[in-house]
Amino acid sequence: MDVNSFDIFCLVPADLSHPGIAVAATRAGAIGVLDLEHASDAQRVEDNFDRLLAGTRGRIGLRLTPQSLGTGRRLIERAGERELVVMLVDADRDRFESLSAGAHSL
Repeated sequence: MDVNSFDIFCLVPADLSHPGIAVAATRAGAIGVLDLEHASDAQRVEDNFDRLLAGTRGRIGLRLTPQSLGTGRRLIERAGERELVVMLVDADRDRFESLSAGAHSL
């Protein structure tokens, strides 16, 4: 990896009407990330993740909180062999460290 290179992340609320911004960002070379932090419509989140998977072969990811881990786990399973960037966020440092230690088992 070139030390002068960097990645651009495009975070998009996961329950918008369509994940088009994440798809477009991914096609432009960024990492399109669905942010589940404030998502309230689980079905729309799953539909948008399916659209993101189908809309691009670029790099994609999920931003998860402790409250969204159940949905996140289902989405990760849906991705199959597709590589994903998974961001775990939490204001509670101890809980974050615990989640990070177990992230490889998701």
